[in-house]
Amino acid sequence: MPHVTLGEGQRLAAVPTAVRNAVAAWRPRPAVLHRIALFRFHPVEVLWSRALPAGP
Repeated sequence: MPHVTLGEGQRLAAVPTAVRNAVAAWRPRPAVLHRIALFRFHPVEVLWSRALPAGP
């Protein structure tokens, strides 16, 4: 499953900066996104998840 890892072993408070940096560096790619989610690992924990609206 395609994914983007923004960091490992980071504090939750660092997430907004990581997301801002990823958005600033984003370059368009052809793809269809169905869901976006934020996970914490070891053990796996879903912190946030959202289904995306269907495209045209």
